[in-house]
Amino acid sequence: MGLGIVRWALSASLFSPDRTAAAAGLEETLLVMHHWRTNDGLSIGLSDRSVQDVVQRYGTPLYLYDLSKLRQQFLAISRVLGKDYAIHYSLKANNNLTISAELARLGCRADVSSEGELLIVSAAGFPPAGTIVTGPGKTPSLIKAALEHGAGLMTVESMTEARRVNLEAQRLGRCQRVLLRVNPARKPAGHGLAIATGITKFGVDEDQAPNVMEQVRSLRNIRCVGIQIFSESNILSADTLARHHVDTVAIAQRLRDRGFPIEIVDFGGGIGVPYRPAERPFDLERYASTTHELAINHDFQFILELGRYLVAESGTYLTRVLDIKQSYGQTIVIVDGGVNHLFRPRLLHANALLEVIGKREPPSQTVSIHGPLPSPEDCLVDRLALPPLDVGDLLAIRNCGAYGLSHGLLGFVSHPMPAEVVVDGDRHRLARERGSPADALMRQRP
Repeated sequence: MGLGIVRWALSASLFSPDRTAAAAGLEETLLVMHHWRTNDGLSIGLSDRSVQDVVQRYGTPLYLYDLSKLRQQFLAISRVLGKDYAIHYSLKANNNLTISAELARLGCRADVSSEGELLIVSAAGFPPAGTIVTGPGKTPSLIKAALEHGAGLMTVESMTEARRVNLEAQRLGRCQRVLLRVNPARKPAGHGLAIATGITKFGVDEDQAPNVMEQVRSLRNIRCVGIQIFSESNILSADTLARHHVDTVAIAQRLRDRGFPIEIVDFGGGIGVPYRPAERPFDLERYASTTHELAINHDFQFILELGRYLVAESGTYLTRVLDIKQSYGQTIVIVDGGVNHLFRPRLLHANALLEVIGKREPPSQTVSIHGPLPSPEDCLVDRLALPPLDVGDLLAIRNCGAYGLSHGLLGFVSHPMPAEVVVDGDRHRLARERGSPADALMRQRP
């Protein structure tokens, strides 16, 4: 049995009951584990001793990804949405090839925003016809690569971009299906991360959409078959996200009523995960009641682009204590990993979901945990109650599978990239090699 991990300052109300999930075509039935800590080790399913073995082999800082948790998330959302919704994995959340390949194996589709992500989805085995290319400012090179890849859908975010896609499609002798990204007039009512409301670089304003769609009709090598609206991210309220969907469908229906051939409604993403002790998990069952009603009452094809919901809770960041000191009465802990690897979760205060490997003592001190970067901004978590710490202790920060490494400040101070390791049951393997100091000179010339 492992030495145990103590998770401080987290409420027991965050626990959700175990349940068994299954999906057709899978060779195994997956037993869903609690995400939160157990008495014997990390939520990823490894005992403390096994975690120490992983760290001894691969070093720190280190990302661990739990494939069983990844499968659990995909199967759970697939079950509640049913066949009326296509789920696309948004690689911007985490571009790890092993994670992408596992989701492709499960039948997930892909959402990409760069040529690099196109290469990853191709290597991972996502079907090209199930790939959607999104994001503003698509270059001719990206558009050409997407067309040659055979991407089933592409969003257009302006008339200029629509003409650019049409031109590249004409050169290749293709007719590309596109979705018009619309910036809705109504502001989101939730408390998630606002993405496209009011003045924004994303899409065309709602009142401009009919005129843009009319112009797109004149282009011979693209066909606008629907709309995409993505207003808010990391929503924890099922009712709030459901209202977004209802509003989006209403916009699509108004455009259809004006004679535009709207077949597809892309809701973007939005399903959140808990990042703070007081936050509760997103209620999938409550959310499903609205999604089913929309599917029954409308004959649109629906798309969800999910990143954070699928991968956030599968990821754990491991870092080791290098130094402990006092500064005007405050205990400062220096660790070997910083915001160069873990910038986005810090902004969301996710790093408070921190565990100390192998210590059962009650919290006895309040500490601030900082990384090794020569910047005051390199603070992973400020004033957290922890048990007594020693140099060499191993810390685990949970819910870092989304917008962790893929959103890091990787070039700052030229520290190497951390290794990435995937865990499946009691097995683990290297998914991405650790960088080296020599990487700082890559592609540079004196």
